[in-house]
Amino acid sequence: MGRCVSREYGELAAEAQQMVCGYLVRACQEAIYDLALDDDREPEVRRRAIAALREILGDWREARKALRSELGEKRATFTAR
Repeated sequence: MGRCVSREYGELAAEAQQMVCGYLVRACQEAIYDLALDDDREPEVRRRAIAALREILGDWREARKALRSELGEKRATFTAR
């Protein structure tokens, strides 16, 4: 019984991490959009900030993809038993 609880906890933790990654992806996308429309800042500062956020966005997308893959593998293992 303890193994089932730890498996369920692991799956819940992976789902929570995936959800957080989703929020971070959306936040980065919104920040990029806001910076692109911000005329009050210097263009070079905006360009660098957007470039940094794009790199961060890519990292969060990769993390979310990895979590989805991991979660899918766990679910496939659970349903097969």
